[in-house]
Amino acid sequence: MHMTRHAILSLALIFWLSSDALAAGGGGGVGGGGRGGTSGPDPNKAYREGVELLQAKDCKKAAKKFRSVLKAVPRNAEANYLRGRALACQGKHKDATRSFKRAIKYDREMYEAYEHLGTMYLALDKSDDAKEQLSLLAQMRSECGETCPSKLDRAYRTLSEGIQGKSTDAPQSFLFENVSESRSAYLEAVERINAGEFMAAVEELRALLQTMGPVPDVLNYLGYAYRNLGRFDESLAYYEQALVLDPEHRGANEYLGELFVELGRMDLAEERLSVLERICPFGCAEFEDLKRRIESRVVAAR
Repeated sequence: MHMTRHAILSLALIFWLSSDALAAGGGGGVGGGGRGGTSGPDPNKAYREGVELLQAKDCKKAAKKFRSVLKAVPRNAEANYLRGRALACQGKHKDATRSFKRAIKYDREMYEAYEHLGTMYLALDKSDDAKEQLSLLAQMRSECGETCPSKLDRAYRTLSEGIQGKSTDAPQSFLFENVSESRSAYLEAVERINAGEFMAAVEELRALLQTMGPVPDVLNYLGYAYRNLGRFDESLAYYEQALVLDPEHRGANEYLGELFVELGRMDLAEERLSVLERICPFGCAEFEDLKRRIESRVVAAR
């Protein structure tokens, strides 16, 4: 995707953020999508309602909301994590551990999930398991050194204090204060991508995802940023989430096709091209860009 198309997509989502859709929690493939791919409750609306219920300490209803999100996107790390928080505040520690484990499985850099998993182990009198989570956080801290994100340091410190017998479960805020804050965060992430600062973009997009819920455009950009970091497994997971919610999202279909080209899976890349050909009967930039990428790879392989 060219820089000019990044700008177009950013403007499209800004328009969406300014509309009633955000207030209602609605999702969709703004700036490159089509009709949604899920039936039943809107997962974005359910996610935001779950966040608000969790902040209000109505944990039972919050857990139900996040469960409905996970029916649509079971691999969404944020919904798994917050469902774990909702279960934990009901005293359902064993169930919460399963949710936190799933969050870590789908996002190994969700440091707060390690922290809360360790806390659940402490509640279950499994101190050795809690210490194992602390060791994992310590290992990640040693790998990043002075460039560690503040979330990692905070998670390590909080779990460490918990293991020492100190109570440190401070309240957290999951929502941006207003729509303009979400819009500003999205713009900053797009600017990072345009500048090639993909790791910084990942951090900002993940924060936005935790606030807004599984919005296809944000999921798509996360896939794009991770692909440019060479982290193809994460990239694939985010593209797939975007396409579960909106199978006709043009950007996600193109980017996923480009990922398959990089992986040498030309058959799967051609499948994405066929999807774009169907949803762009009069042509579109996503179809043309992916077609050129496939043709270039075929020529290079001769």
